[in-house]
Amino acid sequence: MELLLKSLKIGVKEEKSEECYAIPDWETLELPKPVLRRLRVKPLSWFKKNFNWADKYFNEQRCENFDMVATYRPYHFNGTEFGLYIYARFFAALLINILETTGLSLGKAHAFALECVQSHGAFHYLVERYAERGTRSCFALGRTSALSHYPRYKKEVYAPMWGTQDCIEETLANVYLFQNHPEWDEEKRRYVLQLYARQRDGYGQAAELEPNALSAYYTRLEKSIGGQGTQTLEQWIRLQTPFRADRFPIYLVNDDLENSKFEEILEIIFPSCLEFEPQSEKKFNPLKLT
Repeated sequence: MELLLKSLKIGVKEEKSEECYAIPDWETLELPKPVLRRLRVKPLSWFKKNFNWADKYFNEQRCENFDMVATYRPYHFNGTEFGLYIYARFFAALLINILETTGLSLGKAHAFALECVQSHGAFHYLVERYAERGTRSCFALGRTSALSHYPRYKKEVYAPMWGTQDCIEETLANVYLFQNHPEWDEEKRRYVLQLYARQRDGYGQAAELEPNALSAYYTRLEKSIGGQGTQTLEQWIRLQTPFRADRFPIYLVNDDLENSKFEEILEIIFPSCLEFEPQSEKKFNPLKLT
């Protein structure tokens, strides 16, 4: 196990004790049928015993946002290492909370959790892409482009507003889950909304946002980003939806867990990651949207 993980390691952020592993595709994160057959007979108490720390992150007093479970790191600031970074510890906590709160089976709960974090991260990626439409991409240039509106927006608008009710991007990123998955039934929608109702300002507004107010929120975000285009932000987002999961790279993160603890999580929720062979580096071009 240790040797396989080392073969996939793309880097260690020593200041945060993070180890990041490249994941070849979203299918790798799904529960294989043999594992699912073995685990689905386990009672909820078995999962809670194995992850007895999970309710520390999702309870009546504390509810993590999806950015904590899976963080999108923009290509403006991360270059070729941009993408969605899934924190195994927080994903496990989210999965346990879904199992405890809903009537979903293990397989459906696991797929639902992946849909949630993928959709939230996708919205942040699409905002970044929209912010530099009509300019030469900083990703293509290999450096930050002075023409892109994104760095200014992140520094002067997003960062000061984060954690307040005026952080429109996070409100819309939460709402985007429903736009990206209109097929969700009432149980899934209800679960997500009750999460939002307990999240910090900016995120929590999504629980109360009326459909007729959605366009106004998109307009506010578009104006704060700046720039001009033939399409509004709302129109452009709708054209990119549903969002294909293969549009950006994925990484699995061990944030300062002992290797044995990290392996225990993988064995239950991401077992296919234990069987990796060394992967060649994948090159992603965020400009190619189809």
